Amino acid sequence: MARYNTVAATNLTAITTTATISTPNSGVLTEFTGTAPYTVTIPDPTLFYGLTQTFYNNTSGVVTLTTPSGQFKGSGGSGTANLSLSAGSTVSVGSDGVNYVVLGAAGGALNATTGAFSGLVTLSGGLTATTSNAITLSPSGAAVTISPTGGLTVAPTSVVGTIDNVTIGGTTPQTGNFISVNLNTSGILTNNNTLQGSSATTGQSTLFKGGVGIAGTLYTVGLVETSSIAFKENVNPIAGALESILKLTGVTYDRKDTKKHEAGLIAEEVYKHAPDLVALDEKGKPYGIHYTKVSAYLIECIKTLQSEIDELKGNKKTKGRK
Repeated sequence: MARYNTVAATNLTAITTTATISTPNSGVLTEFTGTAPYTVTIPDPTLFYGLTQTFYNNTSGVVTLTTPSGQFKGSGGSGTANLSLSAGSTVSVGSDGVNYVVLGAAGGALNATTGAFSGLVTLSGGLTATTSNAITLSPSGAAVTISPTGGLTVAPTSVVGTIDNVTIGGTTPQTGNFISVNLNTSGILTNNNTLQGSSATTGQSTLFKGGVGIAGTLYTVGLVETSSIAFKENVNPIAGALESILKLTGVTYDRKDTKKHEAGLIAEEVYKHAPDLVALDEKGKPYGIHYTKVSAYLIECIKTLQSEIDELKGNKKTKGRK
């Protein structure tokens, strides 16, 4: 195969879109402008042995260099026919007659086989890491910024590490923003802490700040609701508890969501007579019932009935003495 050691330089100083360069722009910087991403095919390395070419990505996106023959080798080379230049990066490549050898790269990340970083790392185009192409970051406190913010995909499925000091796949409680909670490999929150909590905010096996929704049955050994006077103000006795309770109707029904047969109350009906027992949705409509709070009404009902019983007993004693 014929090879050419010299070639006349062409005036390829700027490329703005997908293009094919048939002759090396030897000795002159080739600048990529316009709107990336796009792909530029550079000359066949088997035809231009020994020539060096330099490319600068002056776009805000990724420009991919591709070769019609051979691969990109050397520092920053991925060992494939494509080489990605992130925004602001520069790369020089030379032909060894078979492949392109990456002679130097600066200003941005390329498809690296092995990367070791000691400070802030910004990935604006892409970074590929497989089991054979490891990427390490040191020191452990160094920051990594990934943009654009399209998301982060980690493979294979066996992943180790931490999130906010919580071990991924760990089997012992950790301390972090996920307080004493572990994430297993299936993304499920687990907890091996069997200590009994001593208050609403300390000593808990797992503490969630805010509401917790459970789309199913809650099984628990015990249930404690905070009820200290320290949490309350505007305390008043329940008035008319017996009248309110007598207007409620206990019903049986089949739930549409779980298909279970249950007994209970209807929130809309309870709201008419005892609104304190009803939880409202974000639109202010009856949604659920505070069943544990019904006991407060029942206590007042019992006291009212007992008062009536005592009054009746007193009347009987009075009549008996006449």
